[in-house]
Amino acid sequence: MILCLFLLLTGALPAPTLYLSQTSARPGVSVWLQCFVISHAPATRIIFCKDGEEVTSQKGSEKKVIYSWDHVVSMHSSGNYSCGYEIKDSNNRVNGSQLSPAKHLSITGPAMTLAIWATRCTLVLLLLVSAPVITFVMEKQGLPILWSWRRLVAGAAAFWGRRQREIPTDQL
Repeated sequence: MILCLFLLLTGALPAPTLYLSQTSARPGVSVWLQCFVISHAPATRIIFCKDGEEVTSQKGSEKKVIYSWDHVVSMHSSGNYSCGYEIKDSNNRVNGSQLSPAKHLSITGPAMTLAIWATRCTLVLLLLVSAPVITFVMEKQGLPILWSWRRLVAGAAAFWGRRQREIPTDQL
């Protein structure tokens, strides 16, 4: 956080330009952020910021002017994104740029909350566990079971194999 604010307040170098591949996205979708840096000396570090806080950085290169970040969108990705860069001078002092003009990223579509996700997982688990438990209890109580694997397989074979000969039940 300090670095983005430092660049914003003290950056003497010209601001880079930030491009977003899209300005709104659903959670789970990748959004490309590209920081376009033009300067007299090669950048030594590129900083991507969200709402004034550093979220990621990259090492600069002499041969690059466009730095990309593939951001996978989450529920918390909505905000204003910007980028900046640093250059080391001949005395090895770090000089920072101004931050690029911010670009807003909006989150669209319904996002699944933790409570909904936990509820869905619990229900699926109950469904998976309940059938064998009910079958076990019915067998222990001596109650008739309405289905069996043999009857289920025979029914499926009869349904899908109408054109084929019937499978003898002793082969099931």
